[in-house]
Order: sequence, then C-alpha cells, then structure tokens
Amino acid sequence: MLLFRADDSVTRQEREFFEELYLKHHRLMYQTACKYVSNKLDLEDILQDSIEKLLPRIQKLMQLPSCALPAYLVYTVRSTAINFQKHKSFENSHISSQIDPEDFDSLNANAS
Repeated sequence: MLLFRADDSVTRQEREFFEELYLKHHRLMYQTACKYVSNKLDLEDILQDSIEKLLPRIQKLMQLPSCALPAYLVYTVRSTAINFQKHKSFENSHISSQIDPEDFDSLNANAS
C-alpha cells in the first residue's frame, strides 16, 4: 500500500490511479532497480525516490496511453538508479580521499 502525505494535494481519483499503477507495475520497477544495485536498502531507496519523482507527475501519467506507462516507469527507475549510483560513487570517493592511509595502519596495529 502506498502512503500519501496529508498535505499532498492529490485527489481521490489520482490516488486510486497511482495505487493501481504501482500495484500493477511494482515488480517491473523492482526488477529494473535490481539491474543497478544488489543491496536491498539501496534498492528500496531507489524505488522510494522513483515514486517521489512520479507523484508530482500523476496528471501526466493519467494522460499517457496504458501501453506507454511501463516504459515511463522503467525510464524513471533507471535514471533514478543511475543518479543514485553516481551519488554513492561521489560519496565513497569523497570519504576515501579524506582518510589518511596511516590511520588504517594505526588501527590495524591497535587491533593486533
């Protein structure tokens, strides 16, 4: 079940449409995200971010032909996953550039 914030200006019809869309295509969205990450937490983050990107576009989604919806969802999840990977890569390189290799040596010496 999808949760909508109380302050969202989503009509009942839009809510029902989006819930049906999600129920019908959540496996496709999940499989698409799995192509980019294997970590379950990252996968859930990608799906949540994708849903958050899709919610403001409910009106556009409702106007698309039903045969175009899966492609739109796949494209959204794929681009979200790619951006997620880029962000993770940047974070990891930024963190690793701030760690002095001598710190690892002293940690290893203390552990022994």
